[in-house]
Amino acid sequence: MIVRRLDELIDLVLKGYKPYYHRGVGRWYLRRGNRRILIDRNLDGVAEEIHEVLEYLKNRREAVRRELLRKAISQIM
Repeated sequence: MIVRRLDELIDLVLKGYKPYYHRGVGRWYLRRGNRRILIDRNLDGVAEEIHEVLEYLKNRREAVRRELLRKAISQIM
């Protein structure tokens, strides 16, 4: 399967698929578990932007988690 339209790409991302860049092949794919779907080259820019947003959100969640843990530990001591 190849994702050829923007609405398909957005729908799959909302279903939990995450875009990633395969350096060996030079293409963007969607991945969820062990399932992999190729993204059409005309959607490369969109896939990269979605990837950057998801990475930013993941990093923010980790920072918030660390801060909450630090606060919880300081309350215990």
